Amino acid sequence: MGRGKHVTALVGRKSVILDCPLDFPDGQPVPYVIEWKKQASSRTLIGQSTNSNTPLYIWYDGYPPHVADPYKGRVKRVDLSSKHYGMASLNMTNVTESDAGWYECVVHFLDRSPAVLGNGTWVHLDVHAPPRLVRKPPANIFVNLGDSEILACVAQGTPEPVIKWYKEDKRIQDTETVAVKNDGTELRITRISEADTGDYICVAENTEGSVHSTTKVILAGGAVITSGPANLTRMEATQAVFTCEGRALPANFTMRWLRDDIPVEQHSGLERRFHISNNGSLVIDPVAAEDSGMFTCEVSNGIGAPKRASGFLEVEYAAHVPYTPSMQYLPAGLQGVIRCHIKSNPPIQFIKWYKNKREFDPKVEPGLRLLMNGSILIDTVSAVLAIMMLFDCLVINDHRTCDVRMHLTSNSSLHFE
Repeated sequence: MGRGKHVTALVGRKSVILDCPLDFPDGQPVPYVIEWKKQASSRTLIGQSTNSNTPLYIWYDGYPPHVADPYKGRVKRVDLSSKHYGMASLNMTNVTESDAGWYECVVHFLDRSPAVLGNGTWVHLDVHAPPRLVRKPPANIFVNLGDSEILACVAQGTPEPVIKWYKEDKRIQDTETVAVKNDGTELRITRISEADTGDYICVAENTEGSVHSTTKVILAGGAVITSGPANLTRMEATQAVFTCEGRALPANFTMRWLRDDIPVEQHSGLERRFHISNNGSLVIDPVAAEDSGMFTCEVSNGIGAPKRASGFLEVEYAAHVPYTPSMQYLPAGLQGVIRCHIKSNPPIQFIKWYKNKREFDPKVEPGLRLLMNGSILIDTVSAVLAIMMLFDCLVINDHRTCDVRMHLTSNSSLHFE
């Protein structure tokens, strides 16, 4: 059998022929069996018995060929009309790297004594593959000045790839702070400075091709707010949307919202009326009167202190009287106040008082004074009780007019309707 032949194939190649001549005894055709085996170990010596190896292909005239599972659909006997290869040659397609190794072809002539070896040959299949990266650094690496970083690049292929490193378009030469280590699989950068930022390229090459990967080393920067929330004025029961935009290196910063320096989710009454949209905006729906206050957007990516920007929410609502007691007591012989409990934003434009359905001005009535909050101060309660029978408080702002009616009884108390 000699020393065997060597055949080279490329991964994925359509076809490779493992040549095996077939010489009949005395030149006369006789029945025969073709058997192909693959050596389990590359250390097996040529000529050593291979009975322990399972055949991958067996051919006998008149019967379907036997093909082992890993080779089904990929191996067959060559066309007998071929003049370039022996009659026992094997055609292998869709070659993989695992196909590399020693193959033994044995031809058994059935009319010979079992003690006599059949003829055949040995073939070594060398499978070449272009490089492929099995490990590479990320596309972007964010660093701080003075940091150290290791870029790892590992490639596989046949022949074994050679790895080279470039910065921009120049081959990297070792310096005190930049060095290629471990057969090119690592690029180590220490005491990073601004000059070390840029594109680093790992190139893996062999005779079958090349592959590369580019990593950008970027100085990290803290998050900043590029567009902060604006002041808003909204009507009660409508929707308010605060927008906030930021940027950072790296860009995966976090954003949170606060009201008067407290996270919005911790505000009782507000936690069920807000949500954060996909773009980070704070949406309050519906707005309530008590929501008036300062809302703050805070962004951070873990580098430096968080950045903040704020906007004030002014909630407007119609003038109304939220508290109307069924009875209001006035102290006889002392000062007393006829109260008109007003809540209004924007502030009330004016208040009108009516006595017995006729407009009157408390400022000109003897013993009465109009207070800043719209209520009436009575200098001496007993002095005016006799003339105060029916009062109306008319409150007006930009959004609504509110009218509250009050009755005065003889027991020195005011009743409200």
